[in-house]
Amino acid sequence: MKVTLIFIIVSLALSLVYPPQASAKTIYYGSNVELVNLIRSEDTVFTFMSKVKSMKVPDGVIVNRYDTESGDTSELIVKPMISKVNGRLVFRLDTGDTIKLKIRVFNKYENKITDDVYEFKPLAEKAEGHKDISEINALDAMKTMLRSDNHESFSVRDVFADIWPWKKGIDTKLIKIYSGKNFNGYVYKISNSSRNQSVKIDVTELKLGNPDQARYIQIDEETIPPKGSTLLRVVAAPSSYHRDLTLPVRFVKEEK
Repeated sequence: MKVTLIFIIVSLALSLVYPPQASAKTIYYGSNVELVNLIRSEDTVFTFMSKVKSMKVPDGVIVNRYDTESGDTSELIVKPMISKVNGRLVFRLDTGDTIKLKIRVFNKYENKITDDVYEFKPLAEKAEGHKDISEINALDAMKTMLRSDNHESFSVRDVFADIWPWKKGIDTKLIKIYSGKNFNGYVYKISNSSRNQSVKIDVTELKLGNPDQARYIQIDEETIPPKGSTLLRVVAAPSSYHRDLTLPVRFVKEEK
């Protein structure tokens, strides 16, 4: 409950500072390298719980203070100017903490789903005062997704993003994203445009990224009839990306 209250308070605070349409994501950092998705030539806000003492910035990335007048380094603006960033973006805080980031850059025209604000917190804060059991949260997420419901611990975004087809005649769209502290949840609508063939989906071979980031998978119908559709739900690790979906499918001709 403590973490939930913190999340709600932070969300309210961010809504006062940043535009209402801005989406925020909290990253709990430790010794691992964390992944952030950024749009080329666009600003993304990074917020920290203490001031940044020093940083190592890779080529092609611009980092400035959010408030240039105050000199506060606990809020920064990060802007990638190239499509592929080599090297890590590293921040060293005045608390002694080090945050290591890998930057994945997308072009604006690709219509990628990204976050406008990244908030960084130490991993110890996430675990303080409650059990850090990501599997429970992931299961709760799947239950919430199946009910098409909302939950105080999850943020939900309705989207409409085309996913590159694996085969002609199959149309896949991302229609909803669920975000939690330990997971991302994706709801896809898969449509079969064929008039005389069904589509078989082998969910046992489904993957999200390499290595596979998927944790739980549910599909309403594994066989999609001609001109039919189904919903696919995937709960995955927080570093996952919705377009990394590999969906094994095959067409089956309808018997007359």
